[in-house]
Amino acid sequence: MRYGLCWELWLAWATMMLASTALQGVYFTIFLPAEADSRIPDFGLAIVTPVVPVLGEPLDTFKDWLFVGLALPQRTWLAFAVALVGLGILCLSGRYLWRHHSEELAAGLLPVRAACYRRHDHTLLAKLSSPAKLAVAITEDLPQAALQSLFVLIYGGSATQYFFIVIASLKALACLLLRATILENEGRYSDANEARIFLYRLMSAVGSSLLGRRSEVVLQTRRNLARSLSDLGRHAEAWDMLREVLADQQQVLEATHPDTLLTQSYLALVLSRFGRHDEALDVQREVLSAHQEVLGDAHPDTLLTHSMLATFLSRLGRHAEAFDAQREVLSAQQLVLGDDHLDTLRTQKNLASSLCRLHRHAEALDVYRKVAAAYQQVLGAAHPKTLLTQSNLAASLSHLGCHKAALEMHQEVLAALKQALGVTHPDALRSPGLSALRGVGFRVEGSVGFCFSV
Repeated sequence: MRYGLCWELWLAWATMMLASTALQGVYFTIFLPAEADSRIPDFGLAIVTPVVPVLGEPLDTFKDWLFVGLALPQRTWLAFAVALVGLGILCLSGRYLWRHHSEELAAGLLPVRAACYRRHDHTLLAKLSSPAKLAVAITEDLPQAALQSLFVLIYGGSATQYFFIVIASLKALACLLLRATILENEGRYSDANEARIFLYRLMSAVGSSLLGRRSEVVLQTRRNLARSLSDLGRHAEAWDMLREVLADQQQVLEATHPDTLLTQSYLALVLSRFGRHDEALDVQREVLSAHQEVLGDAHPDTLLTHSMLATFLSRLGRHAEAFDAQREVLSAQQLVLGDDHLDTLRTQKNLASSLCRLHRHAEALDVYRKVAAAYQQVLGAAHPKTLLTQSNLAASLSHLGCHKAALEMHQEVLAALKQALGVTHPDALRSPGLSALRGVGFRVEGSVGFCFSV
């Protein structure tokens, strides 16, 4: 106990497993034929998982069971309670994983499957993107780290113990903070939004407990949560949350505070997504007037608000007014933000949408091509913004009589959108460019579409 013996046993176990893996690697490097399949058995994993099985993390589990064994010899009621809680955490976490991640758990548990279980990426960040890994972090790593910290504070411990407690905490924190970014980098945008929603909910709950429900940080987190919900098409939830946040901000902050105005602008966007474009336009006009008074006409937030107002005008069928407003905003954004800024590209795309609705399809096509190329360079070819712009481009092609090329482009875009966002996401279901194709007799399954601005 005094020298952290159990933790040194964990290190010895880790060394043994690493040596086993290294010897296995040398063996297969020498004896495996060049033409053989790349599915190489992992003997170390097959040895460990039947003994201490939790989702391909046998060494972590071994450490946790050693902690339980370390607490029991203290022979005090507190130590027995700590050991019992540690045991309960392991059992509850295992039960949760069996219920919600049974396939991943079985792949690491069964000796034969464990020996042949192929892992596509061994990097830390890739492992953190697994939903099951996030479940382990929340249901096991964080509670265990807190419990072990309490035990060490009461009974003392070695530097090794403190080191592994810190490592466990950092792993769990990395799972929470980095998962959305990792998923987005992998092109899993719908999963990334779900991860953000989970993180924002957790941050909101913790922040409300520590700082209060109406603290500025918690209000910003709740607003971000509402925006992520809306991005996933859950507009009713987003609407209710934004109204609550706005009411709190109007009491805690000034009505013209930038955070309050941003929440109001998001509320207008959700109103528009409900089809209540007149109300959205009125709210956005109030926000624009406040931004112009507080920040000035050339501030990026003012320009973004003006651009969104033009979008609502377009959705009300006032396309000529929308086009004039977007052209004015675009010239200011290009001067203030540059040509490749995302706000500039969004306005440029909406300008093309207005051109499309004004039946100036050749001009719209040229603008869509420029925006699609810029999005591809800035965000990547598989990003939803890039794909939706390409779908708009397909609509313009169809209006200009290039129906076959438009159909081929749309089918490629639709497949990519479903892969990136999931088959039930609103943007995958309403991919623009279909109305023009259907209008000339093409039948495209799986979605409905139109020329639209965002």
